[in-house]
Amino acid sequence: MTTSETEGAASPPRRRPSLRFVKLEREIEGVKLTLQVSPCSWMYRGYGLQVAITMDGGGAYILDKSTPFESATSADLERLFDKAKTVSCSCCGKPAFDPEACDTNREGKCEACFMKKLNAEFARGRQKALAAALQLRARKKKAGFTYLVSAWIHPEEGGDDFEIHLWYRQPPDAQSVETAIRKAGSEVFDDFLVVQL
Repeated sequence: MTTSETEGAASPPRRRPSLRFVKLEREIEGVKLTLQVSPCSWMYRGYGLQVAITMDGGGAYILDKSTPFESATSADLERLFDKAKTVSCSCCGKPAFDPEACDTNREGKCEACFMKKLNAEFARGRQKALAAALQLRARKKKAGFTYLVSAWIHPEEGGDDFEIHLWYRQPPDAQSVETAIRKAGSEVFDDFLVVQL
């Protein structure tokens, strides 16, 4: 193109920068908060504008169903950021997300206290499950079973994998285990462990 040809050409329209990649930061009462647009906003038609706000590893959400992502502006992000509030952790007093202002499952606890509680619950549940498994093994052994096969089922139609237990009085052969796994609907037949009781 010559100079004279470009003078009359229309320049391409400028596109509005996408809010997908915007990252805002604020400090509230000495705590640094970061806001980003949640992927749900553009992944699901009609979802609305949702922002994820993080603080010290913890996160919360604020959703505005009345503002479509397609028409949202930076001012909408600032408006949602204004709604974020903190409270003192109900356990230790450190900053936590205010559950009245943000969607969070932290119940007014800071991330450290919430994780401490969650880990304690997990440990109790794990101990309870282990005790139940040991009792079941003892009952099965008393009933004459000598082998346990712990097999993971990977469903043909998709869905979540799940575990089954097969009990044997004699050492199990690979064919009988594969048949049981196939009958349970798995598309994988070698994901199992044989344990002698």
